[in-house]
Amino acid sequence: MRRFILGSIMIVIILMSLISCENKEDPNKVIAYIKGLKTYECTAKLEVINDVQRKEVDIYQVFKKDTGSYIKINEDRQIWFLPNKIIDNYIKQKKMLIQSRFYDNILEYTFLEKYIEKLYCDEKIKTKFAEEEGKRYLLVELILCSNNRNLDKAVIYINTEDGNPNRIEIYDGDKKVRMRITYGKFEGNAKIRDDFFDTKRLLNSD
Repeated sequence: MRRFILGSIMIVIILMSLISCENKEDPNKVIAYIKGLKTYECTAKLEVINDVQRKEVDIYQVFKKDTGSYIKINEDRQIWFLPNKIIDNYIKQKKMLIQSRFYDNILEYTFLEKYIEKLYCDEKIKTKFAEEEGKRYLLVELILCSNNRNLDKAVIYINTEDGNPNRIEIYDGDKKVRMRITYGKFEGNAKIRDDFFDTKRLLNSD
């Protein structure tokens, strides 16, 4: 009987300890790092999923606040998203297109800053902590204001240890994952060369 009582007390102490730790975790502190990013450079896997097939490509991204975003898809295509235009370069075909910045490009939803903007102003953000494969993540759920029904909401998995994003999952209106960006190497506040987003350099390059 004595062992049972001691065992029960220990269980209560452990549970109270776990609850106390959970309550000390502040989602805002975890989110603060990515909210404050001025630049980043990363590699990632992009999965696009529909009811028929799943397509996976390797991507490389560069972001500089108030300047632009860049994505390279495999070795086939690279796109610069600039404040007033989109430069789309098909490498193998040696073909470059220039489009209006208002052109709706689904690839913009692969960039972390698309969601950072919402972290500042969206009051419908939902957060929760979760364990996965021995790591602890903060899951941040955001509603996407898009005319595309395949882009209904996004969930960002943030590693609580270093504040870096692990992946972003984008869901459709039926709660099916339609796009997933899984990060490999992620360097926040990376040094980006000054002319990386220079329009003259891009348009005059071979």
